[in-house]
Amino acid sequence: MKKLLLLFAITFMLLTSAQAQFFLGGSMTAYKYPGDHGVKFTRTSFSPFLGYQHNRWSFGLGFSYIKATGIYHSLTYGRAHAWTYEPFVRYDIVQKSRFAFFTDAFFSYTRYDVKNLHYLGFSPGIRYDLSKHLIATVQLGAIGYSDDFFYGYKGLVCSLSLNTALISLYYRFAK
Repeated sequence: MKKLLLLFAITFMLLTSAQAQFFLGGSMTAYKYPGDHGVKFTRTSFSPFLGYQHNRWSFGLGFSYIKATGIYHSLTYGRAHAWTYEPFVRYDIVQKSRFAFFTDAFFSYTRYDVKNLHYLGFSPGIRYDLSKHLIATVQLGAIGYSDDFFYGYKGLVCSLSLNTALISLYYRFAK
């Protein structure tokens, strides 16, 4: 953990002095399922990411810390903690003024207390440049393949809806 924090600190110092198209951002989520169909749990996450943008292409690496408490389909897990590592490639399909429609291709590896989850997929989104440096994005879910998505599901996963939207802010270290 100390090595990871040191890596973030060194990377941040290099990015601020590089004056290139690097970016640093993230998101936080918190939601609570009320108890329908055997599901009753609370989940929170903190997800920073960093990357490099060159013309319409962006490359990056995201990390997430996830904490969940509750019951999921009669599996009482009390408290679960997870770390996710997610390298991604982003392509801006259409750019108009301050807006851009993009898609991310990503591979996600999550290590829960007792399980490993893998996900390979695509995620569409919309980007809005609030200023030269501050960027807001909204991603509308994902479509892809999972080998163990939420306790045993294996196969094609499609979750393209506003219920799974992810809103992120990031800072671009532009010239």
